[in-house]
Amino acid sequence: MRHCHAFSKNFKSLTKDDWVVSTIFELDSMSNNLMNNLD
Repeated sequence: MRHCHAFSKNFKSLTKDDWVVSTIFELDSMSNNLMNNLD
């Protein structure tokens, strides 16, 4: 999971489009929720 966060941070810094950043943020928080539910 750690490499996913590193990737999304790198991706956010690469793209300045707000909708892309917010979409990635949404996906990131969704995956966090899924991981929390699995635990």
